[in-house]
Amino acid sequence: MAAAAGALGVTGVGAGALAAPAAARRRRRSTSASELPSVAEVRGENLEPIEMLLIQQAVLLQAGELTSVELTQDYLDRIAEVNGPFETYGDNGLYNAFVRIDEEGALAAARAADRRLRKARRTGEAAPLLCGIPMGLKDSVATRGFRQLNGTVAYEGNVALDDSFAVAKLRAQGAVPLGITIASAFSGTIAGTFSSNAWDLDYVPGGSSRGSGVAPIARMCSIAMGEETGGSIIFPAACNGASAIKPSLGLASTSGVMPLSPGLDTIGPIGRSARDCALFYNAILGEDPFGDPLTLAVPPGFGPFSLKPRSGSSPLAGITIGINKTDWLTTPAGVQRGVDPQSLYGPDSAAAFERLIGELEGMGATVVEFNGVDYLDYSEESNPYYTDPTVLQTIDNYPVTPQAAVVNSNRYDIHYTEAIRDFAQTRSDEQESLLLAQYGRQPGSTSASGTGTKTWEAAIQIQADVSVFAREEGERRRRKFAANYKQAFDDAGSTSWSS
Repeated sequence: MAAAAGALGVTGVGAGALAAPAAARRRRRSTSASELPSVAEVRGENLEPIEMLLIQQAVLLQAGELTSVELTQDYLDRIAEVNGPFETYGDNGLYNAFVRIDEEGALAAARAADRRLRKARRTGEAAPLLCGIPMGLKDSVATRGFRQLNGTVAYEGNVALDDSFAVAKLRAQGAVPLGITIASAFSGTIAGTFSSNAWDLDYVPGGSSRGSGVAPIARMCSIAMGEETGGSIIFPAACNGASAIKPSLGLASTSGVMPLSPGLDTIGPIGRSARDCALFYNAILGEDPFGDPLTLAVPPGFGPFSLKPRSGSSPLAGITIGINKTDWLTTPAGVQRGVDPQSLYGPDSAAAFERLIGELEGMGATVVEFNGVDYLDYSEESNPYYTDPTVLQTIDNYPVTPQAAVVNSNRYDIHYTEAIRDFAQTRSDEQESLLLAQYGRQPGSTSASGTGTKTWEAAIQIQADVSVFAREEGERRRRKFAANYKQAFDDAGSTSWSS
């Protein structure tokens, strides 16, 4: 628990559609000048600072042709113009990308960054490329001094006493936190909620990192941090036309992140270009043996990401992209099994998908169709883990399935429910009731929550009492499920989309 305890140049927001807004053991490679655009190239674009990509802003900041105070103030002015009222977990009428900001703190950080950049130019010692870059940070990622409510007033009073591991690394590089980007309630839905898409107020922004998906595209910050358990980075990035990196577990520490499902939660950037996201992610890569032991499992030598685009007409050569043709889909007509997903697309979506495939292949990628695992076939050869109803153990009438064995054990390891209980018991009865409704469990219920009176103890019980056998079997099945999916992709061979 992290806490106490387009067309460019949008000038305003109307009632309808908007104009399209424009330290680890691993060896680290320093960024070479050849990976960056030149000052002349950036100036040649003739863009206002907030219209520039992060990498372009960084070049001008390093050269002293732009100050962080100027850039930060521009973003603060933009936020004041188009964000709408803060502290609103609901539709505030405008973008509602930032739920709270710290104008004074942001400008102080910007002044410190400018001093660091001036010293670097004077002494010849390189300043980090993120020095002076203004950014947003999701409502579930601890940022010192800010209220962290994870998208809901149920967490009112939850204040970060320190930075999360990743935010501390960003601050150490001179990054400028503008404020906190809004999240879906409890980070629990990828639909988004709480207002608008960056391109049109009438459309959903995706979630749960919805504010982080909107803010960079709406020119409210250079880049933002998202957090994902199952779609919460990639979906808002897709909805808003952003670039993003949804990483593998362990690439960056989740220490200080309000967890949804430990062992699945990850953090990553959402920005306006892949290079911007790579620069951000390079800053937070690294081991955190005490806060997040998963960071120790990353293969030695991994990273950092290159900032230099591949040259030539086939920059994606050597990359294979798979399209699962047997994935199940949830639709208004119910779960569709054994149906080609693209057969359910409307004409516009189908045309866009075909165009995307053509563009990927045109850049040299190999696009293959493959029959992934059948999620509703719970055999050892298909999906013996995810949603598999096999009961490995029963605790207080609750059937522990393979997935439940892993998830509940992971939660017990970090005292997940205990931490929320201890915080809730310091709050009002109303707040505790909201949190208990979300995280508690009805004693004796066959579900993870139940519909009757809930208690903290019943929820803790099914996390604490998972047997060694159930946990190990659940983990074995999880790995087998992942291996089955990878094997299905490997078996696709060279059967490409166009063949």
